[in-house]
Amino acid sequence: MPERLGHRPAAAIRMQLIAACGLLLISCSAEQAAHSSASLVEGTIRTIGNEPFSRFAIEADGGAVYLLQLNDDDRTLLFRNQGKKAQVHYSGMNFEPYGTVLYVLSVKIIEGP
Repeated sequence: MPERLGHRPAAAIRMQLIAACGLLLISCSAEQAAHSSASLVEGTIRTIGNEPFSRFAIEADGGAVYLLQLNDDDRTLLFRNQGKKAQVHYSGMNFEPYGTVLYVLSVKIIEGP
């Protein structure tokens, strides 16, 4: 049967749908992998050290203290909420001589002192 103008064969349409579904699955799995590679710690917000060398930290419920590498918005949020409980979502950590540093993705205040 000859192909009419404006109509595609069913096989070509199926291949396009399969390709589109494949791209959708790949993008969803990549997004999920990014979220699953991040970690979460919950604890109390602390300030460590003296000005001008102070840093924010979180004291986990188990007693471990982690220094936080933050963006300016999160730094402002923690400054206003020192001593409160928070959840810190981080992408990685680095073991430094002065302590373990968490690279913060986001911070969520969960309760007062």
